[in-house]
Amino acid sequence: MKKIFAIALTSLLLSACGGAKDEFAKTDSGRALMACVAGGGSLDIQNIAFDNQQKGVDVKLLKNNKNIEMQFSVDGKINQASLVGASIAGEKNLTRFSLMLNLELVCGGDLASKILPDDYRNLQMLNQFRGILR
Repeated sequence: MKKIFAIALTSLLLSACGGAKDEFAKTDSGRALMACVAGGGSLDIQNIAFDNQQKGVDVKLLKNNKNIEMQFSVDGKINQASLVGASIAGEKNLTRFSLMLNLELVCGGDLASKILPDDYRNLQMLNQFRGILR
């Protein structure tokens, strides 16, 4: 009985240490970011806490001379990460579209579609609509 309790306590402590960082790695956004830097670049992921006690991560992506920092809220129960903030070194008026464009330039469309799925889908629909009108 003591052995089972010790094992359960150890696994609980280990899972608490990783926290949102480990949960983020299981999300579509986390996996896409890791795939992006697999061939080069660097990725730094740190746990952060929001005011409302929600778990989150701060992600610093450095690739192709671009320094992109993003903050995500993480829901490990459903393996979902939602972008809540972003900045790019040297850009003063960052928009969702310019973030999406920079992510595509640095890592390809797959990353942008995982981090900003609704915006990416809307842009795809606009491109299809524009093609119909030609």
